[in-house]
Amino acid sequence: MPGNVLIVDDIATNRIILRVKLAAAFYQVTQVQSGQQALTYLKTHQPDLVFVASHLPDMTGLELCSKIAARTLGRRLPILMTARRMDAALRIAALQAGAVDVLALPIDDVMLQARLRGLMRSRDTTEEQYLRDETTRALCFADAARPYALAARIAFISSSFSKAEAVRSGLPKRWRAKACCHTGASFWSSVDDGPAPDVCVVTIDARAPTKGLRLLAGLRSLPGTRHAAILAAVEGSNPQCGADALDLGANDLIDEDADRQEMILRLDRLIAQKNMADRVRQSVERGLRAALTDPLTGLYNRRYAMPHLGRMADIAVSSGRGFAVMVADLDHFKTINDRHGHAAGDAVLMEVAQRLRDNVRPNDLVARIGGEEFLIAMPDTDKQQAQATASRLCRVVGTRPFAAPGTGVALPVTMSVGVAVGPRTAPGTPVEALLEQADRALYGAKACGRNQVTLSQTAA
Repeated sequence: MPGNVLIVDDIATNRIILRVKLAAAFYQVTQVQSGQQALTYLKTHQPDLVFVASHLPDMTGLELCSKIAARTLGRRLPILMTARRMDAALRIAALQAGAVDVLALPIDDVMLQARLRGLMRSRDTTEEQYLRDETTRALCFADAARPYALAARIAFISSSFSKAEAVRSGLPKRWRAKACCHTGASFWSSVDDGPAPDVCVVTIDARAPTKGLRLLAGLRSLPGTRHAAILAAVEGSNPQCGADALDLGANDLIDEDADRQEMILRLDRLIAQKNMADRVRQSVERGLRAALTDPLTGLYNRRYAMPHLGRMADIAVSSGRGFAVMVADLDHFKTINDRHGHAAGDAVLMEVAQRLRDNVRPNDLVARIGGEEFLIAMPDTDKQQAQATASRLCRVVGTRPFAAPGTGVALPVTMSVGVAVGPRTAPGTPVEALLEQADRALYGAKACGRNQVTLSQTAA
């Protein structure tokens, strides 16, 4: 099912018509007749969206919206209000009470379905962040709630600067300071010159919408604006134009001539949603980094290093150039832990990682693949270059002692390195064999006295 929808309306005809429209799009529908019935239902059920009539037998629709918003404790349950008569005051009051929009009865089916699709898309982001927050709170390390930034960057884009300025007029000072006006052409030329906008307000002429809709689609396709919230300001009455804007990526709609207070409320909500989506992306990025990096040294771990090594090998085959694989191991590292403690051992590992990072090229890979074992992979490298680099890394580690924290003791540390140079085999050939060659070369370096480099016999 696309989603679960609750309809709150005491007029049976309204409920039936709306239920038929929703059922045709495969939504699962529940119907109640009063505000209290709705609140009772919400105690034990979690719908994806609620339709609330503006007038109910036991309370107003505005009161019910406020009660639902308060019960969800910041978890955004989208609310659409339905009303026989539309006016600016009702829309503003509904937005202030927590509704997403007010739809006029009878509801246009094209606009209804587009609205639902857009709300269901945004619901996923809200739900994901809610679950992440609940999990971190249960584990007792949740961050303090962060208010969203009101001083967001807003771009007003229209067919002319004067039209864009007319849409921007009347905004609070906190937004005007970071709001800019553009035509479509001037906006595209400015995208690479500064920070991306948080919100784009795009004017679309409903009588000739192609240009505005194409601009909106472009905003969603470019990396710099892909994650911006978009408010489509539609000139003229055309439900199909509004529906197309929502399906092409607009997060919300507003009439170009709407009251400024309504625009402020809609922008407030879009900025909050944008910050929520940013938090989700950042948490995913943090999770990926945690999965692919070693927490002590900050180097990549084996999980990342092996696929990266495989891609490096494929590129070497297609380009006809060699690549080098080195396995480095600290000599007598257990002695450091035994004599000076694990804090000293950790400090040595962190410093070794930093020295290795500082002494290879930007496109070389350095990873920690074991306790005191490191992998260095170098593209476009022959055996002479590899051996010279490995010898230099041994000197970088061995010539300067390491400080043991809290003791003042200078610890001498050396490193042994085994080197193998990538053969020119077919793409997709497993790289584990090459890593084993480097491992065998490392054992040879250890057997010959440590603190030295050995080239694998195959590479030699």
